[in-house]
Amino acid sequence: MKILSQVSVFVAVTAFSYLVRKTDCLDCFTCINATAIPQCKATRTCSSGEVCYAEHTHSATGNVFSFGCRPAKMCSNLMTTPTAITGSLVGRSSPTDSTCTECCMDQNCNRQLCQNSYPHCKDSPKANCAVVGAMLNICLDTQHAKISCRRFCGLCNYYDGSWASWMAWSKCDVTCGKGVQSRSRTCTEPSPSGGGLDCVGNLHNTKSCELSPCPVHGGWSGWASWGSCSVTCGIGMQRRDRSCSNPYPSRCGNHCFGESRDDRICLTKACQDGGWSSWNVWTRCSATCGEGIKTRTRLCDNPLPSLLGQYCVGEPFEVSLCNDKHCQVTNGAWGQWTYWSTCTLNCKLGIQSRHRNCNNPEPSIGGNMCTGSSFEIAQCDGKTSCEIMDGTWSIWSSWNYCHPTGPSYEKDRYRICENGTVCFGKSREYRVCG
Repeated sequence: MKILSQVSVFVAVTAFSYLVRKTDCLDCFTCINATAIPQCKATRTCSSGEVCYAEHTHSATGNVFSFGCRPAKMCSNLMTTPTAITGSLVGRSSPTDSTCTECCMDQNCNRQLCQNSYPHCKDSPKANCAVVGAMLNICLDTQHAKISCRRFCGLCNYYDGSWASWMAWSKCDVTCGKGVQSRSRTCTEPSPSGGGLDCVGNLHNTKSCELSPCPVHGGWSGWASWGSCSVTCGIGMQRRDRSCSNPYPSRCGNHCFGESRDDRICLTKACQDGGWSSWNVWTRCSATCGEGIKTRTRLCDNPLPSLLGQYCVGEPFEVSLCNDKHCQVTNGAWGQWTYWSTCTLNCKLGIQSRHRNCNNPEPSIGGNMCTGSSFEIAQCDGKTSCEIMDGTWSIWSSWNYCHPTGPSYEKDRYRICENGTVCFGKSREYRVCG
């Protein structure tokens, strides 16, 4: 027995220390002698070391409820077993027929105390539950049995649910204009237990709310029709407008974003077509004697054609033959021969060539071409013997000037046998001048 007493003291001291540590700044419901739990709506902040408590007193005339704060050590004196320090409940009075006292240490936890631990579970003294139960089977009628024969019908833990007070209304769900507020409540005073009925009614409630009017942001109207072009010919501008009136901004609303005016280029018609200026004077004749040509020009700038205007019709220049005087006739004469080319072979006989031009002077119109050939070919000796090898022709030279050969004029060209000693074919060609 002495050991058990020491254990009890240890548990009480431990519980008290635990409660003191956990009860700083606790909010609890507070009221005295309320006749219904929902009547107790006020709260207060407990002092350090205090917890929430509830005290239900039952009498023949009804129930009385008190709530508030009390020192934690008063609740520790109410402990019956060490396991009572669990969850929110931290103390409970010994059962009596008329009073239930319990303590808790969660925020506003005390309106839910003493809901399922009434110590006065007994039958009504006015009802003979054994007789009524046998004759009418009253236990099947729970709603009557819980009043008259609670213990006889085993309904000590039977409680119908009852609504707690409504929570505070929420904030309006909009920041401006019309919106909705809501609030809720819980079926916890008491909660239904032992098969008791749930609360009847709405868990949630709403109402309309209206704050200051919302700002109205401006909106653009449609574009107006394009205005007339700024000019009657050539390039001009057209303009159209719109307004921030759909709707107008009000109550600090934003103005429309963007431009209220739009411009574009417009082209109507040409202001003028082009016209020719007067002809300029003729140029000098291209030749000082004999036949030549002369030209003259004019401009399409009298006036210049405007944008979209027509350019002048006709030619901007003219050409005409001119023959101021007859030229003196000059016959052609040969210039100097070029040096002989390198011998085509390094052994035995090869070929080397040279040419001259009829340019000393050149024949004038009506003058005679040089007489004779403009090209000569001669054999050359490579001094040593070598094998006879097939050669390849070079490409033809350009045609030489035309020169008289009897009653007609001829021109010639030549080619050279390269990379060998013998080439088959002609080394020179003639053609009659047209």
